Formats: sequence, structure tokens, C-alpha cells
Amino acid sequence: MTNGRATEKTRDRQCPFCLTLLSADRQGSADHLFGRAFGGTATVRACKDCNQKLGSEVEGPLQWNTSLMNLIKVQLHKVQAVEGTLPNGAPGSLNLITGEVRTRHLVEETEDARYYTGSERQLRQALSKKFPPSEVQRLISAAQPVSLGGEWFQTTLEIDMRLWGRMVAKMALAAGCRVAPHLFTSEAAAHLRDVCWGKAAPIGNPLMVAGYERQTARWTQMVSDHPGATNLTPFPDGSHGQMLFVSAVPGLLSCIPKVAGREFWGIVVEWPGEQWSSEGVLVTDTGDGEVAVRDLAQDLMRCKGQ
Repeated sequence: MTNGRATEKTRDRQCPFCLTLLSADRQGSADHLFGRAFGGTATVRACKDCNQKLGSEVEGPLQWNTSLMNLIKVQLHKVQAVEGTLPNGAPGSLNLITGEVRTRHLVEETEDARYYTGSERQLRQALSKKFPPSEVQRLISAAQPVSLGGEWFQTTLEIDMRLWGRMVAKMALAAGCRVAPHLFTSEAAAHLRDVCWGKAAPIGNPLMVAGYERQTARWTQMVSDHPGATNLTPFPDGSHGQMLFVSAVPGLLSCIPKVAGREFWGIVVEWPGEQWSSEGVLVTDTGDGEVAVRDLAQDLMRCKGQ
């Protein structure tokens, strides 16, 4: 495994997303390879326009409370709740850490009265703005408790696969430019860049892109079939984000991400005129703002004693 510092002098000269030249006059801004909200630390320089636009168009919507990706932020303790519907049909939220169910419409007013409905903590916060502590306690004690035991809190978490494809393309461009800028600023990366900007779709079904587990099984079999081979552990910890690039088929590049240590759907894009590792190149965010690079083809040869 090698560290990404070797590319320090050659990377960051162009924005990976639009190829704008970056200089002292146009320094750009730091863009996280795997998303700061998802635990990423390593960055690449990008022009501010791309950074802001992709953040609002792609990364932002994928982090909404109604998005499946929000569960990663729950896991990282950056948010706690998911939105959904209470048993009575009212909108609310469920705190996955504490189990607290909160209602979104806390106050209901009629001509004669004002009604508060919510968790005890939610009611205390609302009532304390209008009443002294003794009165708040009296009202809480007199409130009618409602148990949700045995009933459903319904939540629908969604993910826009087209947006996710753009996100993977964005991560791939950023990670690729950290370790192989000559490839990711070449014509070969044109399709990947078009996918990033929503101008083209990746090739095939993202759910069918070969993942880490399948690749590990394949490499393990290749090593075990070779007399005298040593063990191969292809994937180190990637809790801050990883991207596996595989170009085993001429003219195609597979980009398979891990976010917060979990594998997600990858994409395949056209990759004409270039050849990278046929077995895979793994880019790992090491957690200290740097990246580590691993060429699996070289690892396989070493394990086989070649």
C-alpha cells in the first residue's frame, strides 16, 4: 500500500469536475472525497462553483431526513432521527438513539383552547416559553399520557438512484484525481464526468456491479489455487470512505464505493483508450486527511511469489 502524498506535486492543478485550471488567482476550495457528513476527511481541490453546485444538487438531497443515506448520519451520531408518520396519521419523527417519538405539529388551536401533543421533553420545551416551571410541571402531570406500544411508527426512506449514480461519479472523480490525475483529467474520464453532472447515465444496473465481497472471494480463490501462495487480505478498514476502481473489461471502468465502512451500489462508465489495474485499485481515506492506494494486481503477484 502506498500513501497519496506521492502525488502532491501533480494533483490539484485542475478541478476534477469541470477541468478548470486552478492557480494562485483561482485557488478553489477543498472538496471531501467521500463526504464530510459521512465521516470523510481526505479532500481534493475543486473550483468553488462545482463544489457549491454539486453540494446543493447531489450531496444535499441525498442527506435529507427522508433519504436512506440519512441512516449513515444516524450511525455516525451526526443526526439522531428519521421522519415518518405517527399511528394517528400525524407527521412526526423517531429518535433512533433514544426511542423518543416527536410530533411535527405540536400545537393545535381552536376558538376555545390550545392543545399540545408531543413527547414529554417536547412539551416541556414548548410550555417553558409561556409558563413558569411550577405551572409547566402541573400541566405535564395533568396531561393525558398516550402509549404507542404495539403500534407502528411508519417511515419511508428513499434514495434517488440517478442522484446516487451522480454521487458515485463525484466520489470517483475526486478520489481518482488524488492518486491518478493523468487518468482522471484525460478523455477517458469524460463519461464519468458526464454522469457526475447528470448529462449521461452509467452503463448497466448499479445493483449488479460486482462488490467487495464478490471480489474478495475471487481473489482468495486465485491465491489458494497457487502452490505456496500467502494469504491475501485485500480490503483494510475503510470507515472514512473507500473507492474501488476495476477496469478488467477494456473500455469500461467500475467504481464501487464504501461510505462509513459500508459498501453501496457502484457504477460502470465508459473508459476508452486507457487501462488501469485489471484486478482493481483501492483508494482509502486514512482518516487523517490523506489517502492510501493499493493495487490489487501487484498484491496478487506478491502473494503468489511472482
